[in-house]
Amino acid sequence: MNNNRDADKFYEELDKSKVHQSCCTCQTLAILFLTILVILGGGLFYIYYQVTREKVFSFKLPSISLQSFNQKLGNLKSDELGNIQMTLTNEDVSALLSEGLSFQSFILKDIQVQIMPGEMIIYGRLVKPLKSKVVISTVPKPKDGQIEFEVKSITAGNLNFPKFVNVQIAKSLTGLVNAKLAPIYQKFSVQEINLEENKLILKGKAK
Repeated sequence: MNNNRDADKFYEELDKSKVHQSCCTCQTLAILFLTILVILGGGLFYIYYQVTREKVFSFKLPSISLQSFNQKLGNLKSDELGNIQMTLTNEDVSALLSEGLSFQSFILKDIQVQIMPGEMIIYGRLVKPLKSKVVISTVPKPKDGQIEFEVKSITAGNLNFPKFVNVQIAKSLTGLVNAKLAPIYQKFSVQEINLEENKLILKGKAK
C-alpha cells in the first residue's frame, strides 16, 4: 500500500512539474514575442522620424522660367566645324524637372537644382511614400549622343536611401530629361558634359 501511495505521489509531483515547465515556456515565448514587437516598432518609428525630419535647404533659387529654356533650344546653332555648345543654368535644369520625378510609389515634387563642379544637387519634396525633404546627388554623363545620369546618393531627412533606389531614380531622371531634350537630339549629338558653378555645359556635333 505504501509503495502505491509513494508512486502516486511521485507521479502527481511529476505532473505538477510538467505543468509548471509548460507555463514557463509559454511565458518565455510571450515575452520574446513582445520584445520582438517592441524592437520592430521602435525601429520603424526611428526610420519614420529620420526620414520625416525636416532639413533646411541652404539656398533659395530664383523662379523657374520654361520660356527662357525654350528660347535657348530655338537659338541653338552650330559653328563652321559643326560643333554645338549649349549652357544650361540652375533654372534651366529645374525647368526640365518641373513636373517632378516618380517611379512606382516614389513621387518627388517642387524640384530645384544646384549645379556645382563635379556634381549636380537636386532638392525636392517627397510626397510618397512619406512626406520629407529629399536631396539627390547626381552626375550627368554623355551616352549614345544623349545625357545619362548617375545617382550617387539620395537622402531623405537624415536617412540615406539604399543603392537600388539610386538606380531607379537615375533611370527616371534620365528618361525625363531626355524626353524634354528630344528636339535638340534631332540635330545635336552630345559628346561632352562639363559641370561648373551654376552651369551645365553640353558640347557636341551637329547631325
